[in-house]
Amino acid sequence: MKTLFLIALSIVFCKQVHAKIQHDFSPNKNIISCGANNVYFVYNKAVTPDLIPWDFGDGDTSMLINPVHYYINPGVYTVKLFITKNNICDTVIKQNFITILSKPEANFNITRKPSEPFKIELISKSQHHADSLLYQHWLMGNDTICRTNKMDISFTRNGKYTIKLDVANNNNCKSSKDTTISVDVSELDPVGLNELNMQSHQIFPNPTNGGINLNIPKESKLVKLTLINSKAQHKQIEELNNGEQWVADLSEVDAGIYFLIIKTDKEKLSTKILVN
Repeated sequence: MKTLFLIALSIVFCKQVHAKIQHDFSPNKNIISCGANNVYFVYNKAVTPDLIPWDFGDGDTSMLINPVHYYINPGVYTVKLFITKNNICDTVIKQNFITILSKPEANFNITRKPSEPFKIELISKSQHHADSLLYQHWLMGNDTICRTNKMDISFTRNGKYTIKLDVANNNNCKSSKDTTISVDVSELDPVGLNELNMQSHQIFPNPTNGGINLNIPKESKLVKLTLINSKAQHKQIEELNNGEQWVADLSEVDAGIYFLIIKTDKEKLSTKILVN
């Protein structure tokens, strides 16, 4: 309604004829790459109009000669200028003249699985303009841990961790989001079996080619054996009682260095295992 009023006002006071002066205008920039921003419009002729209504294409108008307009929403806008001078009207229309690109918005979801409480799944839900590229990377502390849209993190220590997602588009517009998660899982943070109870707890051979033998005190009951690999992936190991010893089969485990977590009804211990 505001725009229609200004246009009607200019028609009342002038006749639409070919103007002797070729009117024109220009903005300080016509592509805004990082979201809403001010655009400074300049009327390019020395003549001072009697009336100069502007239509910025987003529903807002101005009667100033050199207005400043703030575009709120991303989009492509047609700008119109209606000039009245000495009862002569002229119109300048620039189609699809102002482009406001949206700023990327960093966002992500965190999913925890009850079956794997030491593990989380991160999925980026970041948004950006359809005509721009999105670059993103995940950080935990000061370390970049991934540059993909989706990733998993497995933890080997309990504690609080800050996960951050940084995103940027090809116009170098940036956004970030971070959150702190708490990890408190009884299987994590193993203490060193090699430093505790070695007289009563024995595991051999180490290194091993596919099987281990475990001696634990007779008064203890073995509850669970778990392997943790270098990527913090957990694997529960099946075990068999063989008299005074427990025997575990590691023949299907890939070669590498592992933490073996030994959980009894009285304590939880661990040691490093080398599987050849």
